[in-house]
Amino acid sequence: MASRKYTKELLQEAANNSYSYSGMLRYLGLRQAGGTQSHISNMVKRLGVDTQHFTGQSHSKGKPSSKRKTPAQILIVSPEGSRRTK
Repeated sequence: MASRKYTKELLQEAANNSYSYSGMLRYLGLRQAGGTQSHISNMVKRLGVDTQHFTGQSHSKGKPSSKRKTPAQILIVSPEGSRRTK
């Protein structure tokens, strides 16, 4: 990948036309890879690009949020032979 200069204006345009960092990568024509997404995310934060309209994790959008179990709910002695809880 050739070195690019990401300006605040370019990243803001990409953010305005996207709903996630993955969408920004697509808009910029970049490969969907963790390092690339991390780099763009860091640049967005450093330059102060507005991403408040991003929707978050779309695979869980509309689903009820799962509450974390407390230690008391997890650390229990189950009867011998019982299945492991998730």
